[in-house]
Parts: sequence; C-alpha cells; structure tokens
Amino acid sequence: LQAIIELASGRCIGAEMLVRWRHPVRGLLLPEHFLGQADDAGLLGRITEACFRQVADQLARCDSLPEGFMLSVNFSARQLASERDAAAFIALARPGARRWYTVIELREGDARDPALVARLVQLQDAGFLIALDDFGSAHGGARWLERLPIDLLKIDRPIVGTIGTDSVTRPVLDAIVRVSRQTGVHLIAEGVETRAQANELRALGVSAAQGHHFGAAVPIPAFVARWLPARTPDDD
Repeated sequence: LQAIIELASGRCIGAEMLVRWRHPVRGLLLPEHFLGQADDAGLLGRITEACFRQVADQLARCDSLPEGFMLSVNFSARQLASERDAAAFIALARPGARRWYTVIELREGDARDPALVARLVQLQDAGFLIALDDFGSAHGGARWLERLPIDLLKIDRPIVGTIGTDSVTRPVLDAIVRVSRQTGVHLIAEGVETRAQANELRALGVSAAQGHHFGAAVPIPAFVARWLPARTPDDD
C-alpha cells in the first residue's frame, strides 16, 4: 500500500493498492514486468481479488481506520469490460458493508472506450468511487468529465514533476487545477517527491497527494503500523 495524504492536514486519508511479484529467480518484479501478460491471459481480475482480500482482511481488523478512508484499486479496461470480473469484485468489495470507500482507478488512456461508461455508472451506483488515473497524460482535458462519472482525478507523475521548472508542459497542471475548480472533482497528485512540490500543490488547492516524499509503497503490516497505529486508552 502507498499512503494518500491530505495536504492541508498531513493526515493519511487512504492508500493505493499496488502489487509486486516476488519471483524465485528474478527477484522483486514491478507491475510493468508482468501485469500486461496477466491481463492478456485473463488473470488480472483474479490477481486483483486475491490482493484485495489480503488488504481487506487487515483493514477490517484495524480499529484506528479514519472515517472516510479510501482504498484505491487499479482496473484495466479489459477488467471493467468483463462481466465476471465486475460482478466478482462488487460482491467481494461489498460497498456500504466496509468501513472504507473503495475507489476504482481507470487510466485516462483507457477512458477512450465508450463502452466503459455504462460499467462505471454501474460501479458508482453500487457505491464505488471512480478515479481517472494518470490524468494529463492523454491530454483529454475536461471532455472526459463530460462523458464519464468521475469522483477523483489523479494528476499524472510527469505533470507533478514540472513544478519548480520552466517545462513547456507546466501549464497543463494549471489547467487541471482549473478543471477541478470548475467541476468540483477532487484532485490527488501522484509522484510527489519533494516538500516543495507538496507545498506548491497545497497552495494550488490540490486536495491530496502520494509519492516518495510521504513514503514508498510498503507491505500491508508496515503500512498499518506507520499510518494507522492502534489507539491507546488516552486516545478515547
């Protein structure tokens, strides 16, 4: 899990679920080295379910989970289009029966598929939040928000990286902030590496952020120990 931090308060308000493969020969593999093949083989839905069960079991035992906590889960266009994967995850995640919100993350590039709109509406109606991931990478702009039921926008890492530079793409960040203000859709910045970036994003009005400045992705027990420590009697 990688923490999602509320920039105004510094509180952990959620986490993104990420997967790693501890390969017996090649060592620890990042998603780009195996998730594409898993998706092509139709296995990504089952991997997502298995990982979600592990996370959900531990979060369910955590008595210090803050109100409104968000657990963000990445979905491919293929998963969303699959009746089996969608139905299985709805039954597993059980929105309304958990003590947190489950966020479905869809990459901006995958949002081009008009067939996904009905599925996203179904998921939103079931109680999930919908996030458009890597926002700014495909330069889709506000038109995605006109077509899709979106609750959150996740600003793409390279866009965040333009902060403090004279990059020609820096105006894209300003445009994203304007879109957020116009639509009321909340922003989460990805790939925040420095305090200066966090401060600038907070000044711009970005709600939340994640990245190595706050902490790398860590195994679930380490995340709970760092960000969701057990309450003591003095806390009550």
